[in-house]
Amino acid sequence: MNLIGRNKIANYILKHSQSRVVLLTFLKEFPYRHEQHTAHSSVQVDGTFQMDGFDCLIKVRTNHFAKAINILELTTKEEEMNKWEQKRKEQEATGIGEEIINQSVTVVVTFPPPDIEDLDQLEQSNNKEVVANLFHPELKELAIGTADEYEQNLDRVNILFDAKPETPEFEELLTLLPKVIDYEEYMLEFPKLKIFEAVKNRIDFFSITPIELRYIIGTDHQVDLFFSGNLELADDVLGKLYEFVALRAPVTDKRFF
Repeated sequence: MNLIGRNKIANYILKHSQSRVVLLTFLKEFPYRHEQHTAHSSVQVDGTFQMDGFDCLIKVRTNHFAKAINILELTTKEEEMNKWEQKRKEQEATGIGEEIINQSVTVVVTFPPPDIEDLDQLEQSNNKEVVANLFHPELKELAIGTADEYEQNLDRVNILFDAKPETPEFEELLTLLPKVIDYEEYMLEFPKLKIFEAVKNRIDFFSITPIELRYIIGTDHQVDLFFSGNLELADDVLGKLYEFVALRAPVTDKRFF
């Protein structure tokens, strides 16, 4: 599945700097969790990605035919509860109760700590091909288009997103999606993410103390150096660390770092 509308994440981070580590980690891991979004379906599906350990919800719509997930908005649990409470009050005031039953169901998707495979196997999987495609030097020479063209293409994709196969709208959608994906992959600007920040966020969520990482990183002093950003780990050590804290990405993926 291809994730589009990532400009909304970039804009959200600009407004809510405390979300930077969680959201960039989500983007980094997303291509390697794609198997969780490939279930066959004959309908478009609304869903929500709930960030572990942080009050941020990414509301999305999926078109399985086009193999795309479109980010609709980023919000919080409190904001969503306020919306539903307001809707409930409006329906009580008008005496319309059945409309609640007819509302589309939102599926909340959370990611429990996965059973990470051996990192070598992970890098040899189809996910490695995804990374190779994204960062092949020749692809950077593609005519990706301007920011205005990207906005126009994304607006049109939003209009066409529910299109189904064997329609002119679906064919147009398939033509526009690669342009949107390429622009977001190569041209959208995101803040940087330090490796130790992603690891620290994950161990905080799992209530792991840094000292427990000694058997992977080395001495207490080396652990301190790593979490202060003053120690760069070798790929084999970093791979073991990713596995321990359930970071689902190969060490060869340097996006956002």
